[in-house]
Amino acid sequence: MKKTIKNIVLALVAITTFSSCSDYLDVNQDPNNPASSTPELTLPVAQRNSASIIMGERTSLNTLGNVFMYNWSQAGGVWYDQEMAFNVTSNFHTSIWDFTYASILPNYQYVSEFNDLEWANYKSIAEIMKAYHFLTLVDVYGDIPYTEALQRAANTAPHYDDDAAIYADLMTKLDDAIAAIHSNAGNLAVKDPADHDIIFQGNMTKWIQFANTLKLQMVVRQSNVIATADAQAALAAIATEGSGYITSDVTVNPGYLNVVGKMNPFWKEYGESTAGNATLSYGITKATDFTLDYLMNTAADNRYTKLYIEAEVDGAFHGISQDNNNGLKEDYSSVGDGIRKSFDQDALLMRGSEALFLQAEAIQRTYMTGNAQTTYETAVSASFAELGAGSAGAVLAGSGSWTAATDKIELIMTQKWIALNGTLAHQSWIDYNRTGFPNFLPRAASSLAFPDRPKNLLYPTSEVANNPNTPGQTQADAFTATIFWQ
Repeated sequence: MKKTIKNIVLALVAITTFSSCSDYLDVNQDPNNPASSTPELTLPVAQRNSASIIMGERTSLNTLGNVFMYNWSQAGGVWYDQEMAFNVTSNFHTSIWDFTYASILPNYQYVSEFNDLEWANYKSIAEIMKAYHFLTLVDVYGDIPYTEALQRAANTAPHYDDDAAIYADLMTKLDDAIAAIHSNAGNLAVKDPADHDIIFQGNMTKWIQFANTLKLQMVVRQSNVIATADAQAALAAIATEGSGYITSDVTVNPGYLNVVGKMNPFWKEYGESTAGNATLSYGITKATDFTLDYLMNTAADNRYTKLYIEAEVDGAFHGISQDNNNGLKEDYSSVGDGIRKSFDQDALLMRGSEALFLQAEAIQRTYMTGNAQTTYETAVSASFAELGAGSAGAVLAGSGSWTAATDKIELIMTQKWIALNGTLAHQSWIDYNRTGFPNFLPRAASSLAFPDRPKNLLYPTSEVANNPNTPGQTQADAFTATIFWQ
């Protein structure tokens, strides 16, 4: 089956507007003049592109989160100066917006517009993935085009929707997708997407679990603004539905190859060339001194051996401050083999441990029933397993002890920050804006002109230039304007 999927995706012609996906067809690369395709061809391409913007390129959300949350620094080159300085402008990480709106969402929209019964499961998958990306956009930008978005030439200047209203509608959209999957279960007229779904290989129960986990994430994300009774009702409905939440990583893999343009997107950026030479990003990207010291000494947490690798100079672990612009790259630790594995490794959309941390927080906040301590400890153990770091026992008895922690939410956020280091670190940045934890991370001196880490990104130049409905912004808005759940 994987070979079938790989052949479908890799056989497509190279047409796209984003460099990370330049060797795969973006079926709807021009949103105003979509190409003719089918859900079978479009879905795997959209899924493959989802992975690139989340965890792939240097401009991905993961890279941004790792620098913002003081996981990564640089040595031997100027690579992350703007990120370390929090120099958020309308020209900062614009591909997060541009590629999502110009390529990823139009492809999922194309699939979701097929209303024939045979494509019902493809449509449900597309609706869930649209929710995944719209949720991310709201969490990063706040108000965004939503109800009038993705109409191609029918509306090239969509108005902006209220971020809280989008959250509410995404909940409904996810409920509708789940209901459709249940309704179509066992119907032989509905095509099985197994050979074209490069995330769950057509397992519709897993798609329901993923949708449920996105709903859980939205409820927990609103912890500052949601009434406890409303949170309880939303999560009780998930319990009644009965499929539960994801139990392992949500990943994308079309059958990555050791071929230019066809590698895992994270490996392409932070791994090796087809000839086996380390990439420039890998050579320059380094552990920060603070985070490495925190894991090695303060927390006595051996996950540092998987998140980072020994420095070339002496075979020991060394981090570098984000303020040090003169370090030699061989003197410091780079990205480790717990996350930098091979050209064909799976690309991540969500960690299994992340879903457990969400559940632990929801239980602790009394949003759902369960044992918060047990769920939390299972989440930490899952993080160790995901990295191949052995037993979590020492951490759970020491720096990560539930019973010793005076603030359980702070404990959960701190361990979640470690678990998402290197892979989905933008989620830690979003959590920081929601909870203020972890509250002990330093900042580069170049960022001290600003009051704190950015609360959101600014609308990109492309949007400002082409959509007259774009709200006006100044750089200060990145630090003062708040997303509704903040």
